Amino acid sequence: MKKAKYIALGAVAIIFLLACVITLGIYMWVSSTPYCSEEKKATANSPDGKYTAIVFQRECGVGVESYAHVNLFNGSEKVRPGLISGRIREGTVFTADWYPKQLKVQWAGPRTLVIDCSDCTRNSNSPQVAPEKRSSWQDVSIYYNLRDDAH
Repeated sequence: MKKAKYIALGAVAIIFLLACVITLGIYMWVSSTPYCSEEKKATANSPDGKYTAIVFQRECGVGVESYAHVNLFNGSEKVRPGLISGRIREGTVFTADWYPKQLKVQWAGPRTLVIDCSDCTRNSNSPQVAPEKRSSWQDVSIYYNLRDDAH
């Protein structure tokens, strides 16, 4: 009887320790991943309504510069930020490593998106953002009007 009691007590202690280790791991992971907020700045639907281009401004906390990104979605698709990070990564076609004042999106046709950014210049002091500039996404061609085309 006593042996079974010790075995049960040992199992409870092991489960408790595992729960503590898992909780600590989750806490450390969440603490090291800054939560980002995404503010929708502009939206443009393709002429046929099949796609939506959205300009977001991302803020990831104190000490991290905000920056902009353009994402494409299927017209009926919901925007889904990451559960822990709050970041929207699906459909990213363009990032600027700070938030430009003149970032606009417009459709030149049902499958042609133009991203216009007259003040998108690379800020070499912002290493946390890897600039992205895709020329296509699914069946959409993407063109740019940028002041600094060195992205």
